[in-house]
Amino acid sequence: MAESDVEMWKIKRLIKSLEAARGNGTSMISLIIPPKDQIPRVQKMLADEFGTASNIKSRVNRQSVLAAITSVQARLKLYNRVPENGLVVYCGTILTEDGKERKVNIDFEPFKPVNTSLYLCDNKFHTEPLNDLLIDDNKFGFIIMDGSGCLFGTLQGNAKEILHKFSVELPKKHGRGGQSALRFARLRMEKRHNYLRKVAEAAVEMYIKNDKVIVSGLVLAGSAQFKTELGQSDMFDQRLQAKIIKTVDISYGGESGFNEAIELAADTLTDVKFIKEKKLIGSFFDEISRDTNKAIYGVQETLTALEMGAVETLICWENLAINRPSAEKTSDTPADSADSENTQNNTYETDTNVSLLEWLADNYKKFGATLEIVSDKSQEGAQFVRGFGGLGGILRYQVEIPQMEDVEKGIDEQMKLRSINDISLNQVVVVSGITICTLAVIYFFRKCKGCDGHCVTKGHITLENPEEKYALKLIGKEEVSHDTRRFRFALPSESHVLGLPVGQFIYVSAKIDEKIVIRPYTPVTSDDEKGFVEFIIKVYHRNVHPKFPDGGKMSQHMDSLKIGDTLDFRGPNGLIHYKGNGKFAIKATKKGPSVPRHFDEIGLIAGGTGITPMLQLIREILKHPEDPTKISLLFANQTEADILEELDFLAAENPTRFRVWYTVDRSPGEHWIYSEGFVNEQMIAEHLPIQNVGSAVLMCGPPPMINYACNPALDKLNFPVENRFVF
Repeated sequence: MAESDVEMWKIKRLIKSLEAARGNGTSMISLIIPPKDQIPRVQKMLADEFGTASNIKSRVNRQSVLAAITSVQARLKLYNRVPENGLVVYCGTILTEDGKERKVNIDFEPFKPVNTSLYLCDNKFHTEPLNDLLIDDNKFGFIIMDGSGCLFGTLQGNAKEILHKFSVELPKKHGRGGQSALRFARLRMEKRHNYLRKVAEAAVEMYIKNDKVIVSGLVLAGSAQFKTELGQSDMFDQRLQAKIIKTVDISYGGESGFNEAIELAADTLTDVKFIKEKKLIGSFFDEISRDTNKAIYGVQETLTALEMGAVETLICWENLAINRPSAEKTSDTPADSADSENTQNNTYETDTNVSLLEWLADNYKKFGATLEIVSDKSQEGAQFVRGFGGLGGILRYQVEIPQMEDVEKGIDEQMKLRSINDISLNQVVVVSGITICTLAVIYFFRKCKGCDGHCVTKGHITLENPEEKYALKLIGKEEVSHDTRRFRFALPSESHVLGLPVGQFIYVSAKIDEKIVIRPYTPVTSDDEKGFVEFIIKVYHRNVHPKFPDGGKMSQHMDSLKIGDTLDFRGPNGLIHYKGNGKFAIKATKKGPSVPRHFDEIGLIAGGTGITPMLQLIREILKHPEDPTKISLLFANQTEADILEELDFLAAENPTRFRVWYTVDRSPGEHWIYSEGFVNEQMIAEHLPIQNVGSAVLMCGPPPMINYACNPALDKLNFPVENRFVF
């Protein structure tokens, strides 16, 4: 439930932004391809449209339309076939609020099949088919009857709707009447009969359209025998009789009875989002009422528990209007000076541009939580929003959230210096200065995970001297695949970080067979993690590859290590240093000066274990939503089993920021949709951003792959040598 709901919310967010976009001319393309369509057919259609667009009289509009069509054609080259749920592409040039032009290029597979085929070139994006995806497939009808009237309603997704209601005055039973008793009884039965007939006729009008029943099920609810008589009456349409899934007794009529009927029919409506929300928030309330200390609420407390990995289910209101506070430097000191220990002149402010809900939707999986996005349309949902601010969670285990008393004392002392009668929140932030920064760090960025800006966690540096060896103890080993392992080594203390810039590596050394063996490796963890460092290493076993009968000495040695054994580390080393937001510091030689470079897009080519520095770079970019750098990865391996599942996960979570394409020595079968064989110019041309002037290609892998496959292919494609780099 959670993932589909999050995807639905993301679609809502996307629709909102697309609907607001406008452009000059007709250069905004909306393309929707249903699942059973063919990519070649669409490419041919686009080629025809390209020819037609060439005749547009306005030069500016013609160039914009042609550029948009070309971009769509390039996007389609990323797909060998239409995805299972279809394909949606939006491309064009839009006008920003300040009147500037900005290119939009979005393509994604919707979370459920789209059955509409659409191609439109207009001054706006057409999102009508996407709105259809947001409609819940199942709609349930409710008929609420009692002696005072009837109500017709529907429940679909998390929305309930009252379609129609009317009142009646029915005569009551009585024991008087004498000779008129039979006449009174007859009149009473006649009015009941007319009431049932009116309800039956109205039910047809409400729930049958164009001779088709529009509800998946029907719930009859009421007091006395009205509901039962209706269900058994010949006046009630047989098509609706077949849809009756539940008959319930309720204590009230009208809207209160509608709410009660939903409650009582919950066991037959388990897949309806409205019911799921009521149960979810009800369980949250139960944890609070039973005082189990396993419910958390409030922005600060919830995010702190989330950072600790203690939140099992994160509950968030779909219209949560809270921006995510973030520690952001406002001094003139460059971002890369974070290595300096003198930070006294830095100030911090709250970033008001990042929606907390957007950040949670993009990052909740990193904390091992499930995200449930709820509405305020149910009674429980409204209470959750009003009473708990619309954000809370159910914990895996009890936790103690750090108290704020000490920090608040600092604020109080500063506030004594001035009157606070008319102080706004922004003024409090300014007056509090570093104290507010401390609040943000304590509650949201205890390890600096996910912070806006490529922040550096302050801690004790392990690699203080790049020429010195540091013996680290193995504390964990995990089998990732048949020949790949994840190793975790302890740093000197829980407050230590490795101190390795993104893009650089360390040397690992050990005495093997009486000889010192040294190998370069890049950790998959960053300095966000304190107290440990992790590596993903491919183990090259003996007698597996005919050209290397001895296998990999260091990888086999590491695989033989037992928990508690040590290994020597030295660093940092490397020619490439990523500083965030597309900025690199690159050395031509080890002792040469660092040259600043900036790239909008990065193409990565990795072979085998060459994925490790790539993975570090990919993680660093994707964990910062504000980093505009786009990444494309071409990953070469021997077999499908060598592929890391994390790459597919990252691509799925960041479809507009990260793409991955694979090639293996031999195709594993008909299910394989990727490439086969060595890296060549066709793979690079189709899957890396080599046409973009502001792009770079970074390579890491066996020297033969770099020298005899990658570089020759890039030469044929005329990709600039100065924009190629090897880790």
